[in-house]
Amino acid sequence: MPERVCLWMQSVACYFIFQSALLHFLPEGSYKKYIQFYMGLLFIWVLIVTGGKLLGAEETMFEMPDMELQEETESQKEWEQKAYDAENRYWQEREEEVDKP
Repeated sequence: MPERVCLWMQSVACYFIFQSALLHFLPEGSYKKYIQFYMGLLFIWVLIVTGGKLLGAEETMFEMPDMELQEETESQKEWEQKAYDAENRYWQEREEEVDKP
């Protein structure tokens, strides 16, 4: 747990160092407010991701989409097999019709 807290504090500290450096080297002008806005969004993202790691939620956060994707892939394979079988039946019926006198 202490390692996670240190990782969280390190991430937040790196964010603030990056933000300070970016705003320091940015020339005065109209773009500064846009950069601050996007840096705020980045800060929220850093808090959510590192906070999730701190609470141990990263395992469940990243596993759920994989399970849904796996279910969709299995369903897609079933439908593809059904379509393949239906196509084969169709062509077999057509061949039988042609072979009939």
